[in-house]
Amino acid sequence: MGHLINASEVNEQALSYDVSSLWVAYWRSLIRGHDVPRASDLSIIEQNPRLSPFAIWLAVYENDFHVRVVGEAIRDLYGGGQAQQKFSNLKLGPAHSFLQKTLAKAVEERRIVCTVGHHAEDDMTRPTRLERLVMPFCDETAQITRLLVGYGLP
Repeated sequence: MGHLINASEVNEQALSYDVSSLWVAYWRSLIRGHDVPRASDLSIIEQNPRLSPFAIWLAVYENDFHVRVVGEAIRDLYGGGQAQQKFSNLKLGPAHSFLQKTLAKAVEERRIVCTVGHHAEDDMTRPTRLERLVMPFCDETAQITRLLVGYGLP
């Protein structure tokens, strides 16, 4: 499964992977009439299939998030499927609280929240830089109801 270590929030300019820039551009390209894109406008597999393996799609509930879809590269990174589960039930170790706050911040502030950390295997060897972008999406009433989490990996 591995561990997330040394994670922190950063601004978009601190992101270094090309795929992270693609996430930002993709999210911004979907904004039409609101400050954030509408969830109904997202069709990542059709619009940008190159990004879909590096994505997690979550539903936003009052006190939790529900993982809907997890891309193949992310399933591999975390050692299996976490789809169709409440976020609060996932076993993410010490990173859980940090990730929960990051998701909540994207909802509250209605903006992309970027983080950088390192992912290490259980034996803590070969940590890999990991960039994560949490992007909010709204419904037709402009309420944030979904989050797209895009990953930047080497």
